[in-house]
Amino acid sequence: METYRPYAEALRAAVDTLGDEKQLADRLGVDAKDLHAWVEGRSAPPLGAFLEALDVIAAGPYSHGHQRARVAVLPCCHDFTADDGGLTGWVDAALAIDIERVRRLREHGYRVWTRTIPSAITPKNRLLIAAPG
Repeated sequence: METYRPYAEALRAAVDTLGDEKQLADRLGVDAKDLHAWVEGRSAPPLGAFLEALDVIAAGPYSHGHQRARVAVLPCCHDFTADDGGLTGWVDAALAIDIERVRRLREHGYRVWTRTIPSAITPKNRLLIAAPG
């Protein structure tokens, strides 16, 4: 279904990054049949699984020799099990997770720009943009 297309596209990119659906299902801790339905666009994944799939892409975008993608993320609804880089003693957990995402993207050769959008649109107004270096 067209409604689930953005989820399916991102999940396919995460599958490509790890190599196959089984590896992604194991990484997400989900049943392979559920993942297959999400990849085909038949239903939407749970938010936590989707965010972890985005982290897979950010940690190693298309690392198996495929063309690397540009990334634009307006982080919200953080999964607080994500890597915070040990920064929560200085900044709130959501910001720490976003800082760690920027660090990982740069580590993988991406140029990163950080911006904000008006907080009237969303209180989680940080915009993260990255492109292959």
